[in-house]
Amino acid sequence: MKVYYLELELMENTFFASREIYNYYETESVLGHFALAYALGLCNSPYTAPKKPLYQEHFSDLNEQGIYISPATVLGRAKFIIQNFNTLADSFWYAFKNNAVESDRNSRRTYASNFPQQGRAKMLAVGNRFSLYVMSQEAIEFPKYIRLGKFMSKAKVEVKEVDYRIEEVETEKVSRVLSPLDFSEEVVLHSYDTINIRPTPLIKNSILSGEMIYIEDKKEYIPTKMRYGV
Repeated sequence: MKVYYLELELMENTFFASREIYNYYETESVLGHFALAYALGLCNSPYTAPKKPLYQEHFSDLNEQGIYISPATVLGRAKFIIQNFNTLADSFWYAFKNNAVESDRNSRRTYASNFPQQGRAKMLAVGNRFSLYVMSQEAIEFPKYIRLGKFMSKAKVEVKEVDYRIEEVETEKVSRVLSPLDFSEEVVLHSYDTINIRPTPLIKNSILSGEMIYIEDKKEYIPTKMRYGV
């Protein structure tokens, strides 16, 4: 198995609607592993939006190929920027309807709107860096730049293949962000902090025991035999 260590540097403000509070939309300081699989080109999303997510099909294929991408953990302290947005038409009168905005009171003319029209967005700022691991049975060619988030923001990719060894660990604290649904039976989860985001909750600061991968370069452990729990 090959293990790659990736660092991502955000070159544009990056937005995921991790949490929504009325008209305030907040991005968590983490990059989910489902989004990263699509961004890195290891899953091909259809050109037109499907009626339902295709996670089952796409990530079962990755499991069969022996490819796993971990969530990305921020390096250092995350930096954010908050911006107001208003995408409403410049009309004298408007009203919100079910998944639409009505812009003419007399003709009842509407246009589709299944996304927020007004509010404030808390985004990850330019310069944030994240790290993640990719495990694969075969060699992978990674792109130098990828697009992330709702606005397809640009991020730079740096890749290094790392050496590792398998160890049996009694208890070990792993600070990096992980997906507990993807753990193998050889890894036991004792405690953790939850990051409650969609499509699947993630954890950090976890206490683990069992069979682990030790990354010599980074002096850290990650669980072994992780697979997408779809």
